[in-house]
Amino acid sequence: MLAGPQVDDLVVLVATSLVAVVVGLVVRQRPAVAVTLWATSVAVVPFWMGTDVAGVYLAPATALAGLMVVANVGRFDLHLRLPDLVVTAVGAIAVLAYLAGFGTVHSVVVAVLDWGLVYFSARVLNSLVDLRWTYGALALVLGIAGLLALVEFATGHNWFVGLPALGSYSGSGWRTLQQRGGIVRAEGAFGHSIALGATLAMGLPLALGSRLPHAVRAGTVVVLLAGAVVTFSRIGIGTSLIGLVLCVLLMRSQLTWRSRAALTALLAGAAVLAVPVIERVFSQAGQEASGSAQYRGSLLSLIPTMRLIGVSGAKESTADGARGFGGFQSIDSAAILAGLNYGTLVAGLLLGLMVAAAVLLLRREPGPAHIAMVAQIPAVLTVALITQYAMVFWFVAGLAVSGYAERVPARRPQSAAAPGSVQPPPTLVRDPQRVSALRPGGGPSEEL
Repeated sequence: MLAGPQVDDLVVLVATSLVAVVVGLVVRQRPAVAVTLWATSVAVVPFWMGTDVAGVYLAPATALAGLMVVANVGRFDLHLRLPDLVVTAVGAIAVLAYLAGFGTVHSVVVAVLDWGLVYFSARVLNSLVDLRWTYGALALVLGIAGLLALVEFATGHNWFVGLPALGSYSGSGWRTLQQRGGIVRAEGAFGHSIALGATLAMGLPLALGSRLPHAVRAGTVVVLLAGAVVTFSRIGIGTSLIGLVLCVLLMRSQLTWRSRAALTALLAGAAVLAVPVIERVFSQAGQEASGSAQYRGSLLSLIPTMRLIGVSGAKESTADGARGFGGFQSIDSAAILAGLNYGTLVAGLLLGLMVAAAVLLLRREPGPAHIAMVAQIPAVLTVALITQYAMVFWFVAGLAVSGYAERVPARRPQSAAAPGSVQPPPTLVRDPQRVSALRPGGGPSEEL
């Protein structure tokens, strides 16, 4: 006869399976719903409220990304590009390193599921849902996260830290509210102010490149920027500004001159209002803020400990299960952490993708997701991909590759539609063949 805890586990398993089946059927019939559900799982569901599958912990956004891909098997048309092959290679190297005894299960899960699976879910959804609609949906839901950040800043209370863990991962390390200069930094459901700030920053170019109504778009941009400010994260604020400046300078056919002038005015007004507050907070923070910068600089000493493939020999584990490298418990650099966990080959591949994205940004007019990714380069060098920030980073990376593929299509056979032929206007679609026909010439998108 089953004991009480076993019965409870069985009930949870059955209930989770039924929910997965229902959600899978819905997202197969309505891929646009999948975009909204995934964005919601990022914005308002904490990282620790995930599930366990075959002994592996899956964060909510990772589990839903996998469900979206599986539910749409046979329906999407994915033309592989070089970044797709690089992401696949990163996952393969992580698996091979583990099998050879030079990696860990945790590293494999992160590279294959949290990075690769989420990245390819964005690529898959692009063949089923109009890209600019996806931009708008993701920006709107992230706008809700920004609004909650403003409420948290005003009230000093975070409603997410008290939510229970649903899987084997307790998430206890992400439930401590942070302060800077005597002010509680907003972190929402992200468990850390840096993760929230950097994620909101990625939403800014997406909002500007979406087909949302002008007023909604403008309001979303204001809320996202204000939400990033109240995280008091230098990375969140800095990458927000970089993204907006790049939009003003480079989105020439996607933003009218009035839109760019309004955006410039918004940046000037935000500087007037926010800079005095930010300066006061950081000056009161004093040694804490400058100390964190010095700590990041000292991480460079770990680079010589990296192997070509596999985990660094400087890896350490404490009695309570905490992981670190060479006496450092926190590695505040995604690039360095990738080298420590997977080797210099993987770190080089990932940095190569970022450099290529920056170079391509200057060669032709970029899409919104492309700008969002390039604006994150300072973050990749100075903070780790933590909690939902990691998933949003790789999802937006998938959108960036999809957007570039639409604007610069691969060579087609002679039977393909002629460049001058009339094509249907972009819309929310679910047919992969119709999606592949959108703007085959890579011309400028609709002016905002």
